[in-house]
Amino acid sequence: MGDPGTETSKHPQSPAIQSSVDQVAEIPLRENRRPILICEDDDEIRELLVDAIQEEGFEVTATRNGSEALAVLEEKPGRYLFLLDLMMPGINGYDILERMAASDALSAENSVVIVSATGYIRLISPAVLEKQFVKAMLKKPFELDELFDLLHRFS
Repeated sequence: MGDPGTETSKHPQSPAIQSSVDQVAEIPLRENRRPILICEDDDEIRELLVDAIQEEGFEVTATRNGSEALAVLEEKPGRYLFLLDLMMPGINGYDILERMAASDALSAENSVVIVSATGYIRLISPAVLEKQFVKAMLKKPFELDELFDLLHRFS
C-alpha cells in the first residue's frame, strides 16, 4: 500500500484519468464522414438504430418507409450511407434499389447496407449489381458491434 497522503493512478476517479476522458469527448467528428440515412418500417428497430448510431457520433436521418426515403434522396441529395430494410409495405427496399440504379441523381455517391431479417428473398437485378452501390448486408437480428463495424468501414 502507498502512503495515505499520496494519490494513486489506480483509482477510477483520479484526475489524470478524468482529464483524458474529457479530452477524448472533445475530439471533433471526421468531417468527411457520410451521414446515415435509415429506411426502416419497424418503429422500435428504427428508434434503436437512431439512438445507437447517434451515440456512435454519426449524423442520422430516419425514414419510416420507401416513399420517405426516396423523398430524402431527391430533396436532400448527398453522400449517404443508406441502411435499407428490404421488406416494407408500399415502396420496398427492392423498389428503392431499382430506382437508384435507374437514376444517377438517386444513386449519386450513396452507399447502401441492406438490413433485413429475411436476407434476399428475390434476386437483386443486374442493373443494381452493376452500379455497385450495395456494399454489404446485415441480417437481423445483429449485434451493434457488427453495425458499427460497417458504419466505420463505409462511412
